[in-house]
Amino acid sequence: MRTIKVKLPFTKLTGIEERQSKLGMWVNALLNGSKINVIEELHYSTGSYIVVENTRDYSR
Repeated sequence: MRTIKVKLPFTKLTGIEERQSKLGMWVNALLNGSKINVIEELHYSTGSYIVVENTRDYSR
């Protein structure tokens, strides 16, 4: 499993739905569309971040 944090800057006027969409786009790109578990998600005035863990096993 791999845990990543994606943090993006936004303006104060950007809605939460748009923020979640852009964060999700980056998570999908970084984890190649793997299933994920959201560990933490926070939206503050000038940015947002999400911490996710994918469910793919990388052990060999």
